[in-house]
Amino acid sequence: MTRTCDLGDAVLRNMELLGGIFEFQDGLYEDALGFQHLHTASDEYKTLTRYHLIRESHTHYDTSLVPIFEHLDEVLSPWYAVHGSSRVLRLVQSMEYMRLMVLVHAAYFGLTDVMSLLLHHPPFHQSKGSTSSSCQGFPHLIDLAALNGQLRMLELLHSNPTNSTATTDAMDLAARKGHVSVVRFLHFHRSEGCSHFAMLHAATNGHLNVVQFLYQFRHHDGVPAAAFVSAAANGHLEVVRFFHTNDVHGCTTRAMDLAAR
Repeated sequence: MTRTCDLGDAVLRNMELLGGIFEFQDGLYEDALGFQHLHTASDEYKTLTRYHLIRESHTHYDTSLVPIFEHLDEVLSPWYAVHGSSRVLRLVQSMEYMRLMVLVHAAYFGLTDVMSLLLHHPPFHQSKGSTSSSCQGFPHLIDLAALNGQLRMLELLHSNPTNSTATTDAMDLAARKGHVSVVRFLHFHRSEGCSHFAMLHAATNGHLNVVQFLYQFRHHDGVPAAAFVSAAANGHLEVVRFFHTNDVHGCTTRAMDLAAR
């Protein structure tokens, strides 16, 4: 009996053996219990899932997605403060829906250490030897990183060929937010380009450095007349002066009326 007790005690004191035993048990790790509400009260989950299936309008980022990211940060940041990235893989393996949460949070807030782990780790539900990563299936990560000006994250995602897809939203949103270094990187290293919304939103928000860059390097995309009007309406004199100096069409009576308000 003593011999059996000693063996049992030895097993219970061996973390590697205990981990093997726990793999076959149901339940959640204690440090993951605080994330249960993200699934059961799944508004965040459904909205994020819909985002990855349907490209929304640009205003959707600010009105729907950004508040979700901020809420995720309130939940995940304290956890990272205690555990770092050491338990990320265990978290996404034990709670499948957390993979989406962790991915978009890392992309938006620039957590390159977390993203590196997921980029180089096959999804737990795939067969052994799979070359895909835990990030596969979420093609808008570059767009999210660009939205929040996360240049190092962009470089990391761009360097990984299986997880570097993006859309014109990336440059459009970076221009809208005034992230000129991101706009520059996307122009020189990516092929998706941008839409006319990049110039329009940059002018609307008074981001002169972005307007100048787009005009110099992406003049073929055109400058919508609404950009001149919108810059004037929002009181961005330097942008208006730049457009006028470069003979950009759009100086209408409406632009002057809106500027005079």
